[in-house]
Amino acid sequence: MNHTKVGIFIREIRKEKGFTQKELAEQLGITDKAVSKWERGINCPDISLLEDLANLLDITVLELIKGKRLTKETKINNKDIIDTMKYSRKNIIQEIKRTYKFCACFIVSIILLLILITNLKSILFEYSMIDMTKQDYWTLTILSNTNSSIPTSHDNFKEELHNLIENTNQKIEQILTDQGIYTEDEYIIIKQNITLMKQFLENGKNDNYLEKTSYDFLQLLQFYLDHQDIYTGYINYKEIYKILLKYDNTKGEQLINYVFKNQSLMEEYIYIYNYLEQPYTYQNRLPYKNYTPNPLWVIEQLYENYNNLLTSIIKVGEIE
Repeated sequence: MNHTKVGIFIREIRKEKGFTQKELAEQLGITDKAVSKWERGINCPDISLLEDLANLLDITVLELIKGKRLTKETKINNKDIIDTMKYSRKNIIQEIKRTYKFCACFIVSIILLLILITNLKSILFEYSMIDMTKQDYWTLTILSNTNSSIPTSHDNFKEELHNLIENTNQKIEQILTDQGIYTEDEYIIIKQNITLMKQFLENGKNDNYLEKTSYDFLQLLQFYLDHQDIYTGYINYKEIYKILLKYDNTKGEQLINYVFKNQSLMEEYIYIYNYLEQPYTYQNRLPYKNYTPNPLWVIEQLYENYNNLLTSIIKVGEIE
């Protein structure tokens, strides 16, 4: 539709019929400014006004659309033209709706697919197993002294760790039943903290974990929960070393070593926590995506650190 041509045609026919812009606008229920815009070629009449406007100007809708008079042979009934235009408009609207629905379904399908893939990764991750018999997991030093040796097999590693656990438990009982040369007040402090140590180790079910050869996600989560006191602080080692330093001022170096190992242990614990969060986030964006948790390392470091502390308490306190 040529706006300018239609506008000129409307103006010419309006004047022939003796209408002012205002009168024509009132007949159509619109403003005279709208009529002025038609005649200046700025806008064209809306499809809903075509039939009424054509009737007022005593022309056909086709003549109005083309912006000129037509011969009788080419004239078409107004109703047929309007029906055809409405049908075309309806088809266009339906096509737009179909396109919109298709796009919406496509986008929703992509989102659902991504969610499905992410959840599938999580499910596969949760049921994947960490094999503790591989060399990467058991080639660890049991004790930090010069007599330490790297285990030659996973079974050998478990045997040494079993011995470490048994030795630690024996020292705990030895301290809890013998005051040594410590004063009453000092022994109360030591005994309170060693009792907490014993409770924590028992709650950790470490002997059970030592027998496992592999871990899945849920088992690793349970390990984290059983050892959560690692992060909150389970004994007041500062109080103990304060007592030890009264009797042996060389224990300051051991205190520094204990704190360092304790921090390393807590860092490992934090790594495990971040690893456990992996299934519910995008793995490629995690700082710990290449980290593999090692519960046996946590158990080893835990008992090694405790064992060194217990050994000092026994030696300094001359406990039999």
